[in-house]
Amino acid sequence: MKKEEQLREKELLLMQSGQNNTALVEDRSEEWIKHMLIPGLTTLPQHDYDLANALFPEKHGKLPVTRRMYHERLMQKPNVTKSFLIEADDSAVPTLLTTALWVSFGPEVSEMDVSGLVGFFLRYIFVLYRSYSPYKFTYQFFFNCNETTAGSRSSSSKKRSRPDTLLTASGCTFLIGEDKLSSLSDAEADLTEKVRPLSTMFYGELQFILGYIAAGSAFQWLSIGKSGVVTRVGPTFDLSTDVDRCQYLLSIGYAYQLIKKMIDSVPKVRGRHAMFTEDIVGDRTLCFFPDRVKKSVKNFDSFCREMMTGLDVILRAYKARERCPSLPQLMGKKSDNYISRTGTYTVQISPLGHAPILRSEQSIRTMAKNVCEALSVLMRQASFTGMSDSLMLCRYHRSSSC
Repeated sequence: MKKEEQLREKELLLMQSGQNNTALVEDRSEEWIKHMLIPGLTTLPQHDYDLANALFPEKHGKLPVTRRMYHERLMQKPNVTKSFLIEADDSAVPTLLTTALWVSFGPEVSEMDVSGLVGFFLRYIFVLYRSYSPYKFTYQFFFNCNETTAGSRSSSSKKRSRPDTLLTASGCTFLIGEDKLSSLSDAEADLTEKVRPLSTMFYGELQFILGYIAAGSAFQWLSIGKSGVVTRVGPTFDLSTDVDRCQYLLSIGYAYQLIKKMIDSVPKVRGRHAMFTEDIVGDRTLCFFPDRVKKSVKNFDSFCREMMTGLDVILRAYKARERCPSLPQLMGKKSDNYISRTGTYTVQISPLGHAPILRSEQSIRTMAKNVCEALSVLMRQASFTGMSDSLMLCRYHRSSSC
């Protein structure tokens, strides 16, 4: 928590720094940020080669910084300055980028430090683009430092099924990342285990989402292909060096613009949930994974009394699903031990989906037949209370972006 608080204090100081300086000058941030946009981006890349060219264009943009920093760096490192920086005024974007390039971080001695370093720059550049670029969209960042304990300085971490970093928008996950202390290969191996092919229902014809791996001060962009294949894209950055940090900051802005294009490309589906996220209502929690949905209910006895149902009725609904491929199927446990010693009920269900576009009469008939079969099975259940659990699970699994 102390590390997280320090990062938030830095972010606050950066934003205050920009506000204080720009209060005295005309803010030309919308003009300056144009130097950081992808030149000529009209369509989404279709292949890894095209994606690399989009994230690292030959004619790359430049980072506008204050005149003072530009001339100081010009004296110290003229080649880097001329290649990646442009002299600007004290508007918000140049001021904040100047401060970001000056920010120093201590040595990474834990996985939490790596997550903090990468997360700081991701959040920071995304805020600048959302505030001042013509590309605006609503998103959520989720950062999760997988330390063994909250205060641990160890390099080891619990093996979890969710990546360390998520960016979600429009009910889809468009960016995932994995952080390690010292090994990019370990981060890539962990991330590869967690991804699955992109669902056509939710991602349409989208060919990839973005990913990254980080270890120490090293950072590498990834492509998560439609089939779930993970591929490294572009160079590996050392964020402790000036030239790599400049390239990294520019590439984050390019990633922001690519994600905006992805959002515009995915089908409009109401009520979907992004991969690796949770939906919590009271004692009930639904966790959405690429290949399943995990449902847990705390105080299950109280839940049953409130819903006028019971485990035996719910199990009959699960049993009925086995005869109907149009209903989500129970995964994992084959025994009747669904309730833990603490009284929490937990099950995992396979997701269902359908093509976002019905291209023929036969497709329409098939979907209508599946819906009728599912409703028929549910209606034959002896108790409406048992059916309610089936309907609720079915609804959430059809709306999950797995």
